[in-house]
Amino acid sequence: MKKVFTYLISSGILLFWFSKISAQQVVANAGGSLQSTSGTISFTLGEVVIDTKSNANGAITQGFHQTKLIITAINNISNSDFGVIVYPNPTSNLVFLKVEKGNFKKINYSLYDANGKLLVNNVVTSSEVEIPFENYSPSVYYLKVNSEGKEVQTFKIVKR
Repeated sequence: MKKVFTYLISSGILLFWFSKISAQQVVANAGGSLQSTSGTISFTLGEVVIDTKSNANGAITQGFHQTKLIITAINNISNSDFGVIVYPNPTSNLVFLKVEKGNFKKINYSLYDANGKLLVNNVVTSSEVEIPFENYSPSVYYLKVNSEGKEVQTFKIVKR
């Protein structure tokens, strides 16, 4: 009976020890977790091994902090009736939207933040329009230009 009891105790200790070995660990330079009323974010600096493998059935990414990924496509639609440019990019205070070719009276623009939230939706009133950025935080924004309800072009704007 004593041998069985010793065997069970030894087995339990080994199982406990092996379960601790398989836990995820990371050697990082820095990191932490921040929380506000909007949500929580956890981060690790110095994580050196991240890899993505994919096949026809899906994709998997290894790493310690995985999040929901959102992919945004930027469409450049070729349209010989319009020529639109946006400058300066990156910017700190404002962006100019210039219609180089076509009738500006048929054009409107929409400004979105990186999460896809609509910030501004305005009609173009001249061949060159100023779009203020001083009230926005540094980030990536998307400026979608439409003509008569059809997308002409989408610009990725970087605010410093």
